[in-house]
Amino acid sequence: MKRTIFALAFTAMGLFAKAQVDFTISPFLLLVPSLQASVEYNVNPNWGIGGDLFAGEDIFFIYASGRHFFNPDKGADKFSIGAYAGGAGGGDETGFGLGFFFGYKAVSVKKIVFDFALGGGRDFTDNIGFLPYLKLNLGYRFGLVKE
Repeated sequence: MKRTIFALAFTAMGLFAKAQVDFTISPFLLLVPSLQASVEYNVNPNWGIGGDLFAGEDIFFIYASGRHFFNPDKGADKFSIGAYAGGAGGGDETGFGLGFFFGYKAVSVKKIVFDFALGGGRDFTDNIGFLPYLKLNLGYRFGLVKE
């Protein structure tokens, strides 16, 4: 499953080769048997849209998100606030909901990305109740970096 996810992520990145796309994964995947990956397409210096996936042994979360960046330096970086829609599942329970988050993204001159976000939302199916949003990822920015 992890190979399929990585193949799909790299295919999506190839489609946006001329655009500014950030691909990040969690370094905690080395410590625990899980996968947390994100892809974010930077629409303009202040806005980004993306997708997030967390897949563990017994549970998964998948979200579509949009964020607004305040005073970016390199385009779609620094402090942000966003909203997400998505779902979670595990065992016999699944859920769908909406939520908000805030975060910070740092981009180096060599296009290395550090992305942190924290938030929460409500599950509308009442199977899960609370939909958490946590991202602590490292990655790479494909495309031009605004200086």
